Amino acid sequence: MCGETQYKIVLSAVWVEALLYGLYMVFFSASIYILVWHRPNKRNLIISVALFVFTTADVFLDYSLTMVTPNTLSASYVEGGALVPCPDADLTAWTGERNIYDLLSLLIDVMYTINFVLADGLLISRCVTIWSTTRSIVIPLGLLLVGTTACNLASIYYDSVLYIAGKSPHASQSTVLRIAAINNRFLEVGDILSLATNVITTSLIVFKIWRMTREIERAMGRRAGVRYRAAMAMLIESGALFSASLVTSLASAYASVNFDIAEVFVAMLMGIAPTLIIVRVGLGKGFETVQDSMRESFTGHASAPGRELEVSRIRFQAMQSTASDDARGRTKSSKPSVKRDPWR
Repeated sequence: MCGETQYKIVLSAVWVEALLYGLYMVFFSASIYILVWHRPNKRNLIISVALFVFTTADVFLDYSLTMVTPNTLSASYVEGGALVPCPDADLTAWTGERNIYDLLSLLIDVMYTINFVLADGLLISRCVTIWSTTRSIVIPLGLLLVGTTACNLASIYYDSVLYIAGKSPHASQSTVLRIAAINNRFLEVGDILSLATNVITTSLIVFKIWRMTREIERAMGRRAGVRYRAAMAMLIESGALFSASLVTSLASAYASVNFDIAEVFVAMLMGIAPTLIIVRVGLGKGFETVQDSMRESFTGHASAPGRELEVSRIRFQAMQSTASDDARGRTKSSKPSVKRDPWR
């Protein structure tokens, strides 16, 4: 039956979104506790709250779309990224609901764009903080973020054009399909740029932590880098989950498959991935916490004869030094200098 498949996909996406949103609420609640009482951080608190607000608005709009446009969703099929009425559809009811559908889709894309900027911006900020000695790294990452935002804004523009065309009695079906196709191309390019941003940024962060791990293990033995590998795994997993959802969404778009579930994963993981990092760091599983927990260990190693360990904000570097004290006849040791990562 025409439209049945489309309706089943939409309902399945709604159920998946509900499950992911429930999971997101748990992580968000944990992040609020951590950022307010455990490890206060005003900037990350604002970002976490903003992500949750706009993601919640996105979920509300998705549910509203499903509830107020049942005729459009159940009597349509997808062609070129646009909804087309089935031959036996009630065109009067379908057209009326289609206008509401286009308006809500426009608002959903606005929420989508804001969340993209917040999520990618947070990850880029994190990367720049870790690569503090190479500030120029922000330039290519910033350009990728600007490109992603520009494509999403262009998609919002074509959403509005599509909404106006849908209300016009003179707009032909071919015109609507052409506008929808252009809109989808901008969305796809935006997803590609966002995927590149996430892969490059996560790779840079992981590479930096890997270098730090090598320095620690060279100075203190292999066991010293265990928790750093956990931090590396955290960043890989959070970045990989979001990147995988983008890849799935792009694959479905190029295969001309209406895979709303992939789009739901993209929208929800934009909030879950950065919030998960905040929660895990607050629970003491990020590499910033390692700096504190290992301070005593470094102090102990530094007091050993013939060794001085200096710890910087990002890079741990072991240095050999000896200082003879002719008056007392013993080696002096200096304590390591430890700076906190400002992201905490």
